[in-house]
Amino acid sequence: MEKSVLIVDTSDELSLNRSHVWGNFREKILSKNSMCRIIHFYKGGMTSVHRHPVNEILFVEEGSVKCLMGTNLKRLQSKIIKQGQSLEIPSMWWHSCGCKSPMNNKKYSLAFEMVTGKISEGKYRIEKAEPAVKSVVREKNE
Repeated sequence: MEKSVLIVDTSDELSLNRSHVWGNFREKILSKNSMCRIIHFYKGGMTSVHRHPVNEILFVEEGSVKCLMGTNLKRLQSKIIKQGQSLEIPSMWWHSCGCKSPMNNKKYSLAFEMVTGKISEGKYRIEKAEPAVKSVVREKNE
């Protein structure tokens, strides 16, 4: 049986950097139900504690990422995802992610995220419970 390969050209459709206090990301809409992101989680930063009606799979490429997650906002579990590991965050689970430890003298952890569900061209409702934590460092042109 012949293997098939999907090649996605992101050269002209990858969004501009979206900077946040915790880091930044670029994203690519692949279909009406899927999107991928390249994420730099900067040292000391954490995303807001939030939830949304889409699923996420986070794969850590460099460093390690700390995630808080769970269905009960008052009892979120802490998980550390190391380089080469992944974590699934089901839709409507509370979660927050950030850099646990950078790698190779960098100031961030690098992760890839796959988002699936009704993404409506990258726009979906995000319910925030706690604000993001500002990173202690910022990297130019990352």
